[in-house]
Amino acid sequence: MAEVDCAGRSFTSLRDAFFRDGLIKFTSCSIRPHLDALAGHTLKNELARDSHQARRAALDPHTRSLLHFLHGRKSLPFQTLQFKVGTQRRTHSDAVHFDTLPTRGQMVATWLALEDIHPTAGP
Repeated sequence: MAEVDCAGRSFTSLRDAFFRDGLIKFTSCSIRPHLDALAGHTLKNELARDSHQARRAALDPHTRSLLHFLHGRKSLPFQTLQFKVGTQRRTHSDAVHFDTLPTRGQMVATWLALEDIHPTAGP
């Protein structure tokens, strides 16, 4: 049986949407405790002193399973960025900064919301 996310979508349907649309909304079955801990640290502005929680979120096994499924190889988290306030950046590509040479096109960015998100919150 194919793996599924916690919203009940199969990894196969998520992969099809990713290659069709260039992005997907994925609901990990194991990341919630890490996000709750990160949100608590962010509110207290302690995240910079305790990156252990950010590392645990970056190494989330369910997210990495999906990335492995999408790319056919294990993922290697190598950087996190945390912002207390959103950067208000327009749509852009980070490939120029984080290319995956010699095999191009292997970079994947994930965004983890630590607050409630709604359609008027931005792109």
